[in-house]
Amino acid sequence: MRLTVPGKSAHGAVRDEGVSAIEKFIPIFQDLLAWEAERNRTLDHPLYAHLTNKAPFSIGVVRAGTWASTVAESLVAEGRLGLVPGEDVDEFRRAVEDRISGVAWEDAWLRDHPPTVDWFGGQFAPGRDAGRRADLAGGHRRPSGGNRRRAGHRRRPLWRRYAAVYPARRDGLRDVWRWRRAGCPPYR
Repeated sequence: MRLTVPGKSAHGAVRDEGVSAIEKFIPIFQDLLAWEAERNRTLDHPLYAHLTNKAPFSIGVVRAGTWASTVAESLVAEGRLGLVPGEDVDEFRRAVEDRISGVAWEDAWLRDHPPTVDWFGGQFAPGRDAGRRADLAGGHRRPSGGNRRRAGHRRRPLWRRYAAVYPARRDGLRDVWRWRRAGCPPYR
């Protein structure tokens, strides 16, 4: 997601003539973190039961302003928002946008200059965990000879590439080699 928060530029010597987009972002960020905590208290999925933070929110990039001696006229924050299996991506997007709009409504500046949310990059609906359990378990037993504890995974770095080829859950690069030694087909 990309969140753009508008402000109003002014020279730092007359700071009160501007509106800091950084200061306007802080309550939005704090509200998203509070919502993350609220969601983690109420989300329930057997694969994620062992996790304290089942669906993390993470803002990894923040860019604001154009010069150190001015009030930041805009802020762009980019990050990811986690879902658990069974949650609908479109409904979740609307909920995020509603949450941000709610915070903006409480602020006189943001009410007249609302933040915008853009959805970009890799966006994946969480798996439904139906019909694949036997394939996944068998795919692990074949190279390792043992059973794996079924647990949820919050990341999908390269899993999409391997999912069509390797009938096993993503355990890490060392397991790719174990799969290949056990006779699984090579990556295509």
